[in-house]
Amino acid sequence: CARVTSATLDGKLAIWKEQPESNDWHPRFTVSVKPGTSTLVVRHRGFFGYAVPFTPPRLAAPSENLKVVSEHWTNNGQTLELTVSGRPGRDYRLELVGAGRVASVQGATRDGNALVVRIASGSSDAYVDQRLAIALR
Repeated sequence: CARVTSATLDGKLAIWKEQPESNDWHPRFTVSVKPGTSTLVVRHRGFFGYAVPFTPPRLAAPSENLKVVSEHWTNNGQTLELTVSGRPGRDYRLELVGAGRVASVQGATRDGNALVVRIASGSSDAYVDQRLAIALR
């Protein structure tokens, strides 16, 4: 989630159009380049993202990693609603990029530049879904 503020191709202004997608948008550039090296520089503001750490399971063992089941942006791109799934009784970390943009979080707690998702204990070891809402400034 970021907005392009300017772009140049080999030092000259480059024009783009916003291309909406189902979950976000992308800048779409149409440029003509000459043979050789060309450089497109894109400046943006307001970048925000998350990363889900992954540890491969041991051979023949079931996965224990957090899974992102769904991602939905609301409030004109100011609120990210995630449904995640994890093993009961476990804590998981979501690493944040642009953590300074986070105004509030529901369904997880802040820990510096990360969110800690605590999946409630349950009677089985099956994955349990949990909803998060991350409001941005």
